[in-house]
Amino acid sequence: HITVPFAKVNLERLEIFPMIDTTLQWKNHKIIESAPVHSISEIAFEKIKNYAIKFLDSISYFGVGALEFMVEGDRVFI
Repeated sequence: HITVPFAKVNLERLEIFPMIDTTLQWKNHKIIESAPVHSISEIAFEKIKNYAIKFLDSISYFGVGALEFMVEGDRVFI
């Protein structure tokens, strides 16, 4: 899992914070979280960032939150 924390203040202001690697989990509980993420390729990193921005721009949610992505090689799943 790669977690993308964010804050969306209004339609014009979206802050994406450093991604967090939450790959090590047990029974849906995160055991170890590490940031910045070093375990994914630059291609996957850019895909995640672009998908997160596109998704957050398309919804009317304002506040703080996090999106989680599954990564396998250069393939990214939300």
